[in-house]
Amino acid sequence: MTEPAKRFDDAEMYERQIRHVLPGYDLLHSLTFAHLEAILPSAGRLLVVGCGTGHELVRAAAVLPEWSIEAVEKSAAMRFASRGRVNRSGLRRRVRVAPTFPAERSDAGLCLLVLHLIPDDGSREALWAELGNAIAPGGTLLTAEIESMDESTRSAWRGWSSEAGASAVKLEQLEHRLDGGFPLVDAARRNALAKEAGFALAGDYFRAFGVVASAWTKG
Repeated sequence: MTEPAKRFDDAEMYERQIRHVLPGYDLLHSLTFAHLEAILPSAGRLLVVGCGTGHELVRAAAVLPEWSIEAVEKSAAMRFASRGRVNRSGLRRRVRVAPTFPAERSDAGLCLLVLHLIPDDGSREALWAELGNAIAPGGTLLTAEIESMDESTRSAWRGWSSEAGASAVKLEQLEHRLDGGFPLVDAARRNALAKEAGFALAGDYFRAFGVVASAWTKG
């Protein structure tokens, strides 16, 4: 998987700060797992791309008790944190965390808050291709990313983040990332990349400012 535009080397700091700068973070995950529980069969293999600190893995394991889970995480610090959480939750036999994609295809996948970190210079296309190769035909992929947005939306986001308790430093970082620091693309480009990788859009199920979550079906 391509090196992202932002490095994540401090798992504890990420956990403390993400809810101050990402609108609807907890709701996004609640809706994602409700969606998984509603649409997936009783057993299978789940791929989680960019598992971060591991909370997605623990929630997925609770929602899908008969599923095995393969997680891909490039950051060594995040892999360490997620493996620790998995082990403490007694899930070591069901959940595997690795720096690369597994060889065997999965029946469903999650790729939450990852794609907008990948430059659209061929790298994002390559990640979509990896996702296309990793999900079995007929499988489901749920993604969440930040799309490009106009200044009024960025301004509203900054105002919300300030009210949510983000520090002056984090607000400055947010400003930079929304205004070109992250390689954001629009919905048309997102859909084109997904289609090229063999995915059809089933529908968007969450939106907060520029954060959008979508369900895809692998052809």
